[in-house]
Amino acid sequence: MQDDYNIEKIFEQIENDLISSMKRTLWSHKEDEKTKGFNWPQWQALKLKQLEDFRKNNQEIFKNYNQDIKYATKIQMKKQFREGASRTNKQAIKAGKIKKKDSQLSGSFFGLNDRKIKALMKSTTKDINDVKYATLRMANDQYRQIIYKAEVYANTGAKTVQQAIDMATKDFLAKGFNCIEYSNGSRHNIADYCDMAIRTANKRANLMGEGEMRKKLGNPFVYISKHSGACDKCSPWQGRVYIDDVWSGGKKEDGKYPLLSTAIEGGLFHPRCEHGSSTYYPDINEEPKEVTQALNNKHEDEYTQALQRQKRQYERLALGSLLPENVLTYQNKANELQKQIESSKMEDKEDVRQYTPATLVEKLNIDLEDYKPFGKYDPFENNIQEKTSKLLNMNNLPQLVNKEQYKRIDGKEIIRVLHSYHGKTAQEAYENTIRGTIQYSESIRSSYGRGIYFGENDIENDLLSLYGKTDNKVIKAKIDNNAKILEFDKQFDYLKDVEERLNKIPKNLRNFYKNERSLLYMLDGIDGIKIKSKGYYCIYNRGVLIINV
Repeated sequence: MQDDYNIEKIFEQIENDLISSMKRTLWSHKEDEKTKGFNWPQWQALKLKQLEDFRKNNQEIFKNYNQDIKYATKIQMKKQFREGASRTNKQAIKAGKIKKKDSQLSGSFFGLNDRKIKALMKSTTKDINDVKYATLRMANDQYRQIIYKAEVYANTGAKTVQQAIDMATKDFLAKGFNCIEYSNGSRHNIADYCDMAIRTANKRANLMGEGEMRKKLGNPFVYISKHSGACDKCSPWQGRVYIDDVWSGGKKEDGKYPLLSTAIEGGLFHPRCEHGSSTYYPDINEEPKEVTQALNNKHEDEYTQALQRQKRQYERLALGSLLPENVLTYQNKANELQKQIESSKMEDKEDVRQYTPATLVEKLNIDLEDYKPFGKYDPFENNIQEKTSKLLNMNNLPQLVNKEQYKRIDGKEIIRVLHSYHGKTAQEAYENTIRGTIQYSESIRSSYGRGIYFGENDIENDLLSLYGKTDNKVIKAKIDNNAKILEFDKQFDYLKDVEERLNKIPKNLRNFYKNERSLLYMLDGIDGIKIKSKGYYCIYNRGVLIINV
């Protein structure tokens, strides 16, 4: 089951935006001030006065993500239902149970089951809305507490106002918006909870699609995949055949096999369960292929998950802190944890060279017939390239250094000028470039492919005249000397090289790679390209950047 749109990343970004909103509201002074003699009652009164604006801004933040959340909670479920039904239909054709011309997929099939999908959507949307309201309440509560805690810290050792505010926000930033409380009393972050909720709903939609198709085919038997390292909840139920009485309309009298409902009650298909089901035909001797790979190839162990949580904690601290030295310290800790995560992953350490254009498309589960640059696989930002960067280990964050460290580093210096776009301020675009989740341009019409665009230092004035609007932000960076940058004299040479690369791959892949041409270079381990005549760089791997913050 493909997870095309990551709800966890959406809520992580919402969390980041809320933290940034709090930071802007708490601090609007141009310069830091000494705590001694600072008028705390006056400051607190002003900040409480600004609470209503803070609330409105936070509601607007959620509003800005409504389309993304709608896609993740509604369109994705429909897609998962269709994929489940389609997969089961194909299995029936492959098993010789029906002929291709007698395919059971039709508009009427999906129309009849629309009510069931809508009921699942309604339930999931309610869960997400509950999270939204809980998050807004917690933002208000934390804002009030921080206003008064800041004065306490000022009286117990903080020397400047910024330092006092950083001390007051530290505990909250470390935990994030952990306003979801389970029945056992444990508290969970909103991004983690929403990820679990949407994965569970998508899994149900997928299983529902499979089940409705089996119902139409008159076969209620399912085989549950088996893999090593399964958890205690579901290991007793794996690798067996069941009568699906939950989604496929099976009954106990249909055969000798146990009921699927028994396995589910016992723990199978719990939240984040890795198991899947496939149709089983008793009269066919060959056992169905397992529908999930072994856990030791896909699953992140508890140690890696713990590292991920720590990394996220330091990212929040970096985002919400005021003092530059605190931001730098926290971001460097997050970067170090990312390196540990990369080295500790239990998945296969596949070399970049092991992927070909064909195997990459297969790994990404791209349907070439359905592919449209701004269609099924690319509804908002370019998630294809994001996924590829993860597969090729090209998704590391840049190295952030202070001014003195930056001076001592040897490397080609480049510049990026950011301005407000798509409803984001230049500051938000800056934060996204150095530590956000979206690395790439969403436009296939970008001159040199999708990537992070920089220019040589000597064209700074040209870039500022083109992109330096009133609201702008400049990033100074150096390229690591070990980075693999492919240089072209002119844009024509780059386009010619793209054409030559396209001619070397199978014809059926060319339309896809023509639109996703940056992937052709990423597959060869190239970190970015340079067009000499323009002085432009298109960076595919921001891990090769050293940025002065």
